[in-house]
Parts: sequence; C-alpha cells; structure tokens
Amino acid sequence: MADKELELVVKFTGKLSAELDAAINKLKSTVQDTVKAGTEPLTKSVNQLTQAKKKATKATDEQHTAIGRLSKQFDSLFGNIGAVIKAQLRWYSIQTLIFGIVNSVKEAANSYKELQQEVKNVAAITGATAAEEKVLMDAAREAGKTTAIAAHEASDAMLILAQAGYSAGESAQALIPITKAMTVTGDSAATVVDLLTTAMSTWHKTTADSYDILNELVKGMDATKLTMGDMKTAFSLTAGVAEMTNFSMLDFISTLGYLKDRGEKAGTAARGLRQILLQLGKAAQDPKSALAQRFRELGIEMEKVNPLTNDFNDILAELEKKNFAASDAMRLLPANASETMIRMLGASKAIKEYTENIKNAPELNAKFNKSMEGI
Repeated sequence: MADKELELVVKFTGKLSAELDAAINKLKSTVQDTVKAGTEPLTKSVNQLTQAKKKATKATDEQHTAIGRLSKQFDSLFGNIGAVIKAQLRWYSIQTLIFGIVNSVKEAANSYKELQQEVKNVAAITGATAAEEKVLMDAAREAGKTTAIAAHEASDAMLILAQAGYSAGESAQALIPITKAMTVTGDSAATVVDLLTTAMSTWHKTTADSYDILNELVKGMDATKLTMGDMKTAFSLTAGVAEMTNFSMLDFISTLGYLKDRGEKAGTAARGLRQILLQLGKAAQDPKSALAQRFRELGIEMEKVNPLTNDFNDILAELEKKNFAASDAMRLLPANASETMIRMLGASKAIKEYTENIKNAPELNAKFNKSMEGI
C-alpha cells in the first residue's frame, strides 16, 4: 500500500509540473499576441490557467492525503521502535541503579572495616580499653557526620595524636576541633595535628585547649599571609626557646605574620626570632656581654628587655624608645637575627595592630559553619 501511494505521488508530481508549464507557456504566448489582438484572448488564457490551478489544487490535496497516510505508517513503525528503545533504556537505568547501590553498599562495608582497623590501631598504640575504643570509634564517626572530613581521615588524625603520646580520651577530645580546622583550611590531618601538638607542647596546653589553639591559628591565617605550613615550620624552629620565654602564641603569630607580610619567609623569620630571644636571654644572664653593655650605654634597664619576664612586643617598644638602632643590631646580633631585628625596629605599634586584627578575625566555628552551608 505504501509503495502504491508513493508511486502516485511521483506520477502526480510529474503530471502537475507538465500542466503548469504548458499553461504558463501558453499565457506567455497569449500576452505577446494581446499587444496586437486586444484583451479577449488574454481573458480566455487566464480562464484556462484558473482551471489548471483548480486541477493542481485538487491533485495537491490528493498528494497531501497520500503523504499523510505514509507519515502515519512511518510514525507507527518508528513509534514501536521508539517504545522498544525506551523500554531498553529504562531497563539499563534500573540495572545501573541496582549495580550502583550494590557497589555503594560494598564500598561502605569496606570503608567501615578499614575504619574499624584504623581505630583498633589507635587503641593498640594508646593501650585503650574496649570502652575507650568505642569512644574512639564514636568520635571518628561523629566527625565524619558533622564535618566535611571522612571518618577514616578523622581516624588518621587520632592515630597521629596517639603516636605523639596522647591517650585515647585526649585524641577523641581533640578530634572535632581538628576536623573543623581541616575543613576550613583544607590542610591535611598531619599538618593540623603536628601544629596543634607543637603548640600544646610549647605553651603547656592540653587537648582541652584544642579549640582555642586552633581558633587562634585559623584567625592568624585570616589576618595575615601565614599558612598552616608556615606556622608549623616556625613553631618547630622556635618551640624550645619560646617555651622558656614570655612570648605568647598570639604575640608569636602576630610578629611572624608581620614579618611574612613584609616578604620574610616564615622559616627565616622564625630563625631570626629564635636568635633574638637567645641573645636577649644571654644579655639578661651576662652583664658583661657586648649586648648588655650597649643596653646600659643607651639607658635600657635589663629588667625591661628580659624575654623571660616581658612580652616580646613590650621589649621592642623599649628598644625603640631608647634608640636601639639598626647599626647596633648589625654589630651585636648574629646575621639572621640582625636582619629580622632591623625589620622590626619601629614596628611595635604595627605588630600590636596585627594582634588586634587577629583577635577580631572570624572565629573558627563561624568559618566552619559557613563552609558547611549547602553541604
């Protein structure tokens, strides 16, 4: 049936074209003759053309009807094929979903087994009891649920704490602040935990102070160009000396941030600060040292520049007040210490402003909550 109708369309198209061509050619001829013979032949030709047009219109309707029937047959054929394809695609989608769910369940089971093993490793290092092991597991899972850090990453943080000598309870206590800091800064568990443990050791803090320590470190990053890596390097270089002085962690971050913002690398600044603290301590203990003698010449009271009893920024202010100059630093301090001291002379007010900026920076909890919006 379809072949017959298609043949009809082809034949008709040829017939229609021949009739139209003949009528048009005759019209042209008649128009040319009309110039001599008047309008009557023209009218007759126009009538003939009108009749040809009616025939063409009727044939066109027949053509449309035939094509319509063909279209319906094609729609029926391809519609059935489309239904088959849709059904097949639907089945593939269901298969994909099933396989995805099965794989997700398998991955979740494997992850849970890995987490259990990691927690057992922490428990073995800390000598945790069964009850303490459960506390570790609960802490890791809680961190995984409430932060952007996976549970196994949280267990990595506890493992590093355990290796540093902290108990199961202490590791669990520090975990949430650690994972919040990891979420906000994007740093690894190793970087954050190493920095935290160094700070706790240097400034005689405990895991109960974890949030306050990490809060101050994150605020320091906000207010300066310092990174967690910078502070980790600096803390490791100055920890022993800072521990014996009155150099608070906040003052240390402020001073380090000031130097970093002026182009001094964190490691270089830390070595310079270490040497300055050592030289000031030595002058306080040895009145005959060249530095102590220069202080006396400038009218600087040793009690006011002793790092064991004074804030570092107050020492800088006293040196500025008594005109301790860059030439004095170059002559009396080791090379790396003199360069750092020269950068800080006259900067006690600026460093105090850094301290205030750090105090006023957004809190760790606020930054964490914002980072978790939409997750």
